[in-house]
Parts: sequence; C-alpha cells; structure tokens
Amino acid sequence: MTLIKDVVDCSTYSVRGLDNQLIAQMNKLRPGLLVRIDDLRNVKLADAAVHPWMQPAARRCLAQAVSYRGKQIIINSAYRTIAGQMLLRNHYLNGRCGIVAAAPPGQSNHNNASAIDVEDSYGWRSALRASRWRWLGEFDPMHYDCIDDNISALNTIAVKAFQQLWNIVHATDKLALDGDFGPATETRLRYSPAEGFPGVDPSRILKLTEPLQIGNDVGEVQLALRAAGITLEVADKVFGPATDKAVKQFQAAKNLVVDGVVGSGTRQALGLD
Repeated sequence: MTLIKDVVDCSTYSVRGLDNQLIAQMNKLRPGLLVRIDDLRNVKLADAAVHPWMQPAARRCLAQAVSYRGKQIIINSAYRTIAGQMLLRNHYLNGRCGIVAAAPPGQSNHNNASAIDVEDSYGWRSALRASRWRWLGEFDPMHYDCIDDNISALNTIAVKAFQQLWNIVHATDKLALDGDFGPATETRLRYSPAEGFPGVDPSRILKLTEPLQIGNDVGEVQLALRAAGITLEVADKVFGPATDKAVKQFQAAKNLVVDGVVGSGTRQALGLD
C-alpha cells in the first residue's frame, strides 16, 4: 500500500483509486453533483489521467462550445480531486516533476470540476467564450473556467467526502465531519492510500460500453427500472442498447441528466442506494 506522501510518479493517475472513492462519496452526499463528459460528441480526453467528470452546468457549457465550433476539442486537464491536488502539492514541496507552483488541496481552479485546459487554446477561444468559459490569460493560456451561475463551490463537500471515507476505515481515529481542510484532515490525506481505502468499494458506473457490461448489478438496475414503470422486455444482466434506452427514459422522467449512465444519482432515484 502506497501512501500519497510517498508517491513519486508525476501523473495524478497514481491516485485514481482514491479519486474514484472520493467522487463516488461526493455523489452520495449530493446526487448528480458530478457527471461524466466522456460521452459527449467531439470531446476527447488527452490521456487516462484526465478525469471524465464535471459539474452539470460546466458539462452543458462544454457541449455548447463544441456544438458552436463543430470540431473535436482535446482536453488535457479537467477535474482534479483533493487527493490529486495533494499529490501535486507534495511534488511541488519536494521539488519533483518540474512543478513550479501547486495550490493546497481545494484551492486550485481544477478542484471545482468547472475548469479545463485545452489544446489549440487560440482556436477554441471564441467558441468557449461564447459558451460561458472565461480565459485565464496569457500566464496560463490553455486554461478556461466555466462561469455559469449554476456552478457550485465544491471544496466543503469534497473535504467532507474524504472525512467520511477516512472515518469508515479508522473507527478509533475519526475526523470531524465539518468539511474544513484543517491540519488534522490535511495530515490524514497525506497518509491515505493512493489506491484507495481497503474495503471501500465505489459502485461500478454502469453504461453502454464495448464490450457490454455484464453482472448482477446490471440485473438489479434492470429490475428497478421495471419496478419504476419503465418498459424493458428482458432483464438479462447485460447492459445493452435496450437497457441504455430504458435508463434514459427513466432519467428524463425524473428530470435527471439524460446520459444513460447509472451513477449514484440515478441509482438513488431507482431506490438502489
């Protein structure tokens, strides 16, 4: 088990296990807080280290910009959890990876799931600005922030999600669930496992993929969709096109983001969480 404080790999993908747990916990605290963007047409993530999550309002701004320009946008950086930010902060403090500045966790624009760094920043500037994205300036020319009125500040809920995860595993060393990134929380984040806390399993995100997802969790969703009055002829534990269509019908009926993705918000609406 590698603790965040001991990670020397420069990529934030090194903490993806803990990242996934944090995102799942945040969406349990506030269903639908973070939604995926990797299903948007003409949106490409530069590599596996780029998180496919945004606030819904930022996702809408991104979709509008891509539609406005009609070209593929390549995103080099997007959401960064407080675990990822802690990793970069450690690298900065220890003079690693050529990082010349890194804000403390919660204080980077990327921690709010409403910021992106893009390739071809000049080419995208007009489309992004027309879609409520603010360019940060020449000192960081690839960076844009969504300034939609529906963007929320995430720091408190992100910290509280970590505090809850820590307390699940450490019954005799609990943190106050106050959402405050104070010294006690900072120390415990540094000493958290990069691969995630053992025994804490974020629910698998179900959606239409190739190859198709198969399992009891898919069957559970299918039965819940039927119970909710959605027509689904076969509950075969396979997430195929018919299940994708049924999920979208349910999401539309519940005024959820209609993306066919069964994350924590849709699961909760189905009565599964």
